[in-house]
Amino acid sequence: MFELMLCSLFTLVPDYLYRRYGQGKRIGKEITLFSMWYELRWGITGCVMLTVLLITLIFYYHPSTSSAALFFRTVPVVPETPGRVAEVNVDFSAPVKKGTVLFTLDSSKQRAAVETAKRKIAEVDAQMVAAKVDVIKAAAQLQQANSDYKQAKDELDVKTELQRRSPGIVPQRDIEKLQVLADGRVVIESINRVKKHQKPNPQANKQGGIIEKEMPLAASKVAIWNPSAKKGDRVGIKILADGKRVRFFKSNGEMLDV
Repeated sequence: MFELMLCSLFTLVPDYLYRRYGQGKRIGKEITLFSMWYELRWGITGCVMLTVLLITLIFYYHPSTSSAALFFRTVPVVPETPGRVAEVNVDFSAPVKKGTVLFTLDSSKQRAAVETAKRKIAEVDAQMVAAKVDVIKAAAQLQQANSDYKQAKDELDVKTELQRRSPGIVPQRDIEKLQVLADGRVVIESINRVKKHQKPNPQANKQGGIIEKEMPLAASKVAIWNPSAKKGDRVGIKILADGKRVRFFKSNGEMLDV
């Protein structure tokens, strides 16, 4: 349109001025809508030719390329944790400011993981409380065992001294039992039987000869018999739902104190 208007200034306008002032023809009189095409034929023809020529020159000499590419700056936005986008808070090419939330990720898995972690923490706290109770009980049992050991040791010393001063006043079996307790050993009936030569002792009413007796064993070498597995088995301790502590066989989980 601009090219047509520009070309008309050099073709149609001079042709009209010549018809108007050179030949004295007026619009609406000699020049009408029907005769205009004939009267201004040279101007119209020149305008069309000049416009086509101008447009051709413009397109021919206009800078162009066959390898054009868009150039724009891309700013990648990556969340710290991967996930599915649940909601987008901005539109395409919309301006954003610092602190604007662009999108929201689906956090259902994270919330489930948090709940699972809270439950595990609660379980660990409960186990910690139970462990503290077990430590207190173990400390009390250790103190009781130390007291029993000290009592057995003192009683053994007293009876040994009495036996040394007055042989036969204290039964030898009592002294042997106290010695076994003081040494941390146990005596099991019909186990670890040996033959010994015994000297006669009329004061203690003992006859001489060869006798059989059970010898003490170290407590670490003794295991509780498991009737299901038909062998000695290791024993553990666990806490039931009601807080009761029971013993169980580690091979099959069968409880002893039920």
